[in-house]
Amino acid sequence: MVGTTHHIFLGKDDSVVNGQEVKFYLNSSGTGEFYFEEYEGGHRVPAQIFFISIKNKVTNN
Repeated sequence: MVGTTHHIFLGKDDSVVNGQEVKFYLNSSGTGEFYFEEYEGGHRVPAQIFFISIKNKVTNN
């Protein structure tokens, strides 16, 4: 949606989704504004990283 901000979390060691392709696609074809963050890990975001990331976005905006 136009005017929407999206925070995308990509695993540095993801063997399922290519982070560079995701960034290229969303930056060229996505709607809204995208912020990308990488975390130490693979395809699945560990629960603790997920919780901390959401908390940081809610309290820092």
